[in-house]
Amino acid sequence: MCAQSFDPRQTMRRNDFEIFHYKNSELPNVAVHHHDFYEVYLFLGGSVEYRVEGQIFRLQRGDVLLINPMELHQVSVESDGQPYERIVLWIEPDYLARHGSELTRCFDPSLPTHVNLLRPAPQQ
Repeated sequence: MCAQSFDPRQTMRRNDFEIFHYKNSELPNVAVHHHDFYEVYLFLGGSVEYRVEGQIFRLQRGDVLLINPMELHQVSVESDGQPYERIVLWIEPDYLARHGSELTRCFDPSLPTHVNLLRPAPQQ
């Protein structure tokens, strides 16, 4: 998958899912925002902090960030010359419910095991 031009839109065009591969040397400031769909980020590189519902995550290569619909979030990219590279998956809630209702539990902040950041062990 080749990196594509960053699309600043914050709404889905499809009613199932959309996937993007972005690699940006510069990114405009992103305001705190939320969506009505699920977001999954696979972080591939750069110097980035993500704020999700007040928690700050300094991302490392291989991190997966899960963002529930309506969770407030914001990215902060450091301008250190490294491109910010990630794969972003947007999933419409009804689509996910129809095709993997158990997967919605990964995004459920009411569960005591809920986390936004998944960090695989280095050997994984």
